[in-house]
Amino acid sequence: NHRYISGYRGTTDLANKLGFLLGLIVGNVILVTGEDIDNIEKVMNIEKEDCIVLISFNRYKKNALDVINICKKRSAKLILITDRATAPFSQYADELIIVDVASLSFFNSNVSTMFLLELICTKLVVRLDEHAKERLNFLEPYINKTQIF
Repeated sequence: NHRYISGYRGTTDLANKLGFLLGLIVGNVILVTGEDIDNIEKVMNIEKEDCIVLISFNRYKKNALDVINICKKRSAKLILITDRATAPFSQYADELIIVDVASLSFFNSNVSTMFLLELICTKLVVRLDEHAKERLNFLEPYINKTQIF
């Protein structure tokens, strides 16, 4: 019913992009990307028919565990996108998606994750076909009018 998208620090931009794209395609998207009590307020109404996508890589944020615990307590589905099967939150995941974020630098590379997120959204548009087309076609005149996208 509702889709919660969560990411912290280095994964906030990925969560925002996924939230933006899903919002266009299906709606009912709630971003959970803050660093404080706001996250608890955002997920406190999560229900069994909802799901949360948590993007979490090395230097895993421990405060994500509060959000995970609320989701599990309410029987919401957890989809975890992470860098290894042994990541700290993997045991809570209903669906586990492993992405290689290795980089030659001191930070994780978001390239493969962004590709994955865009691929998921593209496949979703194909799968939802008419529903997705209706939503996107509804927006088109407003996007053209404002020239903002």
